[in-house]
Amino acid sequence: MGADRAPISPLEPPEPTRLGEVVWLEPYPDDLLVGAIDAPLGPEARYEQIESISLAFVTALQVLPPRQLAVLILRDVLGFHAECRLGQQCP
Repeated sequence: MGADRAPISPLEPPEPTRLGEVVWLEPYPDDLLVGAIDAPLGPEARYEQIESISLAFVTALQVLPPRQLAVLILRDVLGFHAECRLGQQCP
């Protein structure tokens, strides 16, 4: 059974292609942004925006080191100012 098989040749990776390369990428032109931010969002867009912010926050809670996590919670959740230090009065 094993004698009938042809020897397995070593696998060679395929030649790279340029399909995944971004040929042209620059910042979005400011002229096209005028008025785009001021447009009211529909219900689906508002829901999607809230969900994406919530997902980003939960992800940050999971991946941040302890000190950065503490700062995030103190500032963004509890409303502490950056000037607040341990044992000092906060504005």
